[in-house]
Amino acid sequence: MAGRGSRGLALVAAGAAIWGSDALLRRGLAIELSAPVVVFGEHLILALVTLPIAIKAIRRRPRFRLRDSVALLFVGAGASALATVLFTRAFTYGDPTTPLLLQKLQPLFVLPVAHLLLRERLTPNFAVFFSLGITGAYLISFPDPSSVTVDSAIAATLAVSAAFLWAMGTILGRHLSSLLTFTELTALRFLVGLPASAVILLIVGDSATMASLTSSD
Repeated sequence: MAGRGSRGLALVAAGAAIWGSDALLRRGLAIELSAPVVVFGEHLILALVTLPIAIKAIRRRPRFRLRDSVALLFVGAGASALATVLFTRAFTYGDPTTPLLLQKLQPLFVLPVAHLLLRERLTPNFAVFFSLGITGAYLISFPDPSSVTVDSAIAATLAVSAAFLWAMGTILGRHLSSLLTFTELTALRFLVGLPASAVILLIVGDSATMASLTSSD
């Protein structure tokens, strides 16, 4: 058990390091391109890379009920496509460290929602830590609490909305873990997220921008 715990910790640390580098590249893209274009391109690459796993998962025909299909749709369209669009868009407003730090609010959303949907137990001190976390998030977003600018408010709202959608995706992903392996769920998330990001791209009206992408992008 100790060995599995150590491997899990190493995987979480590796994932956090990769997410950190992702943000550095994402801000540059967000300034040059619209968020829907960035996210569509991102999902196109990810869907192609994981396509063999997704095909294998589909051929295995897991016994999906209606609520399982809705959960997968939300994981792909909401937690993957829409949340990433909101997160990417947040980089175009104010200080770029705001969306990076507010991204860490996911656990604060995961725990109470998991308590409601999955009957997870909360510790008696959760309300105290939740209040401290929200207060810290506010001070991160608005260093001067008495002076809130429009740009900082928009950036914070976009980042917090993305964190909430990711939290919901985590909870629904756990629900689906009894039907899919984590690799299958990841692949299907990108496969569902690809058409969802394409729909967002069409709704926003930035599909023509795809033709202007350069090799550096």
